[in-house]
Amino acid sequence: MTNPTISSKKLQPSAHGGGVRGDNAVASSTLFTGRFGRMFRSLPAGVWSKEALMTLGKAMTADPEVATSNPNLPAASPETPKHIQDDEENAGIAAGYTYLGQFIDHDITFDPASSLQQQNDPNALVDFRTPRLDLDSLYGRGPDDLPYMYDGNKFRLGRPLFALDAATKAQDLPRYIDPNDPKARRRALIGDKRNDENVIVSQLHGAMLRFHNKLVDLNPRAPFQDAQTAFRDVQQQVRWHYQWIVVNDFLIKICGEKTVKDILPHLGKHRPIWENEPRFAVYKYRDTPFMPVEFSVAAYRFGHSMVRPIYRLNTKLQGGANPLEATPSEKKRGLDGRFFIFAGVQNRGLNGFDEFPKQWAIDWSLFFDIDGSGTRGGKERMQPAYKIDTSLVNPMGFLPEFSKEALLRP
Repeated sequence: MTNPTISSKKLQPSAHGGGVRGDNAVASSTLFTGRFGRMFRSLPAGVWSKEALMTLGKAMTADPEVATSNPNLPAASPETPKHIQDDEENAGIAAGYTYLGQFIDHDITFDPASSLQQQNDPNALVDFRTPRLDLDSLYGRGPDDLPYMYDGNKFRLGRPLFALDAATKAQDLPRYIDPNDPKARRRALIGDKRNDENVIVSQLHGAMLRFHNKLVDLNPRAPFQDAQTAFRDVQQQVRWHYQWIVVNDFLIKICGEKTVKDILPHLGKHRPIWENEPRFAVYKYRDTPFMPVEFSVAAYRFGHSMVRPIYRLNTKLQGGANPLEATPSEKKRGLDGRFFIFAGVQNRGLNGFDEFPKQWAIDWSLFFDIDGSGTRGGKERMQPAYKIDTSLVNPMGFLPEFSKEALLRP
């Protein structure tokens, strides 16, 4: 397999005699895979008719977002036309947490075998992710097992991304280009293909790749370590940073500080966790931790309600279908420089599993409160997530696998 975006020199496999085969494979966990299971084993599975599910789906789908002249005006302002987005927005949670949550989900659960069309015994399903925050979705099984993802101890990266024509530090994911079919989908060469589901989580994965590479450059012990030890050292540092963010930022932002510290009392007391064990009211396991379906298939789906219908990736983009210039219709609808999270037409949505325009580099201050972006207005405002409630935004009906364009593509 060749990739025109990666030099042939870098794609050369390690020569024989360069070491014992497999000696630098990095285990992501003591467990290669995990298990799904149930917390409430005595409860029967819910059974619903197709009509009931269709009715529920319609009731959960919110109306399309309508643009306003000033997105920071309250809903009751006489200057604000009839709209929806301000009523649905959650001012306490930035939009970036929606996709950080998606990234975390892909790190702890992956079940390619079960089907929604059949009954499955959760205890018999294999979770192809470990039920721990070890970033196996990022690292796979290391450079020895997945050499196409790595260049030495660093991750391979894709092409540079721009905010319209302005240079940024962002880079796309490395992608495979079929030399025999330039129009074929350009799939990402990463540890978990689901992290290319949309442009936002794709660039979050890319930021994690670059973070690892930066720590490789900054590792002061590298000159005194063999390649395997140096890789594991940096990998552990990345995991620790990621785990700290999940516990001290993501969980507190989503669940509230009081709830998190009630379950993890060591945080409030600033003591080691082995001196103040977690207080789990319903999650109990005897020998090996498992991934409860009540969590992964039910409770954790709260993130779907946080999805906004449209996003602004950076403040430089002027157009929509054409990144350089918006059409009169796009301007009228408030879509100049903003894109649907999913759309039936590829260049109007942030659909994934393919290369996207190089002008679509993300400005993370529009997705997280960075340097006061949470208090800015207009194009520079931090976009809030939608409320954690029972509704889904309208574009969720345009999931890429169901769009007409997707069905026509190879």
